[in-house]
This record gives sequence, structure tokens and C-alpha cells, in this order.
Amino acid sequence: MINTILFNPATRKYRLLPPCPSDVPQGFRCSIDGVGFGFDSIANDYKVVRISKVYNDPPYRDPYSREQKVEVYDMSTDFWRELENIDQDMPRIYWAPCSMVFYKSACYWLAIGSKDKMIILYFDMGTEIFNTINMPDTCNSYNGPHYGLVVLRDCITMLRYPNSNPEYDPAQDLMQIWIMKEYGLYDSWMKIYTVRPLLIESPLLIWKDYLMLCESREGS
Repeated sequence: MINTILFNPATRKYRLLPPCPSDVPQGFRCSIDGVGFGFDSIANDYKVVRISKVYNDPPYRDPYSREQKVEVYDMSTDFWRELENIDQDMPRIYWAPCSMVFYKSACYWLAIGSKDKMIILYFDMGTEIFNTINMPDTCNSYNGPHYGLVVLRDCITMLRYPNSNPEYDPAQDLMQIWIMKEYGLYDSWMKIYTVRPLLIESPLLIWKDYLMLCESREGS
């Protein structure tokens, strides 16, 4: 059984959420691909959304044969519910530490779309509908670099940075920071910074629009 905990760092209080009521059939397993938390201004309620896959016990060689599930927890009712009619061709979540961003009433994740191109997948907390945003053509390759999402200048911002391979080329493997100046408009992607490479595990956030906090490979 997988437990989910909400923690408020300001009050140092936490809430252990009840287990999801949906059962995994015998002979199957469940993997959690993405989790998001945010406020639904329409329902005036906080929600947790969980994206998972259910698949057969080993051997399970075909990743596209797995069933995707989406469950939503409402704090007002203290109850989980499973969403129906989920598109089984929905992009796969690109796993990265601290990769979820909540912005403009929606949860955002990096995901892998068709032809292994990186895209941004988001879930609107009010309508409970998924949608996608294309990334810049020069920064959507799944193989090679790593990616992160943050909010900068009140805009969705994408970071492209070299992986932790010690053989990286510091002259070529630079960190790029792209900002979407007009929300949802592909042509508004703009590269605003190119900086020397940092061997990091994941970007965490940009604080006060100028200080970027990152997690190192050692976890500090």
C-alpha cells in the first residue's frame, strides 16, 4: 500500500491521506508516475492528483500495454475518486525529482510525447482535464539532456541542463533557461539565459525571480 502525506512547512503540520479505494487486481502491480497538489478556485478546495499505471506482474516488457489511471483527492471530503475515460495515449510522465509545478490553477509535469519528444503535460484542477504544451524545437530531445520546470517572472519556465555523465563537455553542454512569455502560446518561448553547466540532480525553484535553488548529485 502506498501512503500519501501532505506537509505544510509553515505550520509543520501534516495530514496522512486515506488510501485510494480503487484496488489493483491480483496478478497486477501499480506504479505512481506523477503526483500534483494545488488549489481549485472553482470548488474552493485543495486537491491532490495522482497519475499511475497498472500492469501485469513480470515479465512486463511492453510499456504501452499498461493501463493509465488518474485519481483525485478532495480535502473537503477527505476522499479519493478515480476519473473516468482517461486517454490511454496520454503522454508518459518524465520522472525527475521535484518536477511538478503548480501554476494558474493547474499542475504541470514534463512528459514524453510522440516520437520521444519532450512536452509539458498539465492538469487543470477546476475542469479536471489534461492538456499539453509543446516545448521549443531545439529543446525537446528525450535522449541526452535533463529538463526541469519552474516559475519565473510569473511565467512557466523550462530548464535544459546536462545530465550527470562525468564525460560532459563544458564548452557544449550548457544550461539553458527558456521562458514562455505568453501563456500557452508556442511562439512566445524565449531563451533568456545560457549559463555554464552545473552538475545538478534537479532544479527546485527560482526564488524572488533571481535565486535558483538546485539539488546537487549528493543530495545537498
